[in-house]
Amino acid sequence: QCASQGTCAAPIPVTLALGTIALNASTSGSDTMQSSICGDSTGPELVFAVTPMTAGFLTAWTDPVTTNFDAIVYARTQCVGNNDIQCGDNNPQEPDLVSFQVGDGMQPVYIVVDGYQMDAGDFTLHLDLSTGDSCSDPVPILVGDQNGLTEHALGSTTGKTDDAVGSC
Repeated sequence: QCASQGTCAAPIPVTLALGTIALNASTSGSDTMQSSICGDSTGPELVFAVTPMTAGFLTAWTDPVTTNFDAIVYARTQCVGNNDIQCGDNNPQEPDLVSFQVGDGMQPVYIVVDGYQMDAGDFTLHLDLSTGDSCSDPVPILVGDQNGLTEHALGSTTGKTDDAVGSC
């Protein structure tokens, strides 16, 4: 018997070059096999095996306008087990986001879009691969929301080049 597409046994393959792509999908009717370290992710999920083509920062987020359920997004180095790299679980009207460093092309990262509790539905998952080395290839950071809440961004400039000049 073949495994369902979008599970750990048969993840949806995505090869990611520098830039941003958007994937439209649905967790409705999907398997309920995984759970995350954050949130009550007991709903159906879809698993994407994302292979970055270059080293950099992989950022994945749901679009709150086109996602019609309470989603949770998490990233893993291995599909099975609670080995989350990061997990994003916000209110349904906000993007669920993970962002982390990746190597180049050898090892896939598993991005899982899961439902909070038993929630399921349609979603748009944005995937961005950036080096963050210059102003022409920045790492996306989503901040704030329509309710006035803010997000916090942590990072480091260690090992980065000094090629940007402020304009103020």
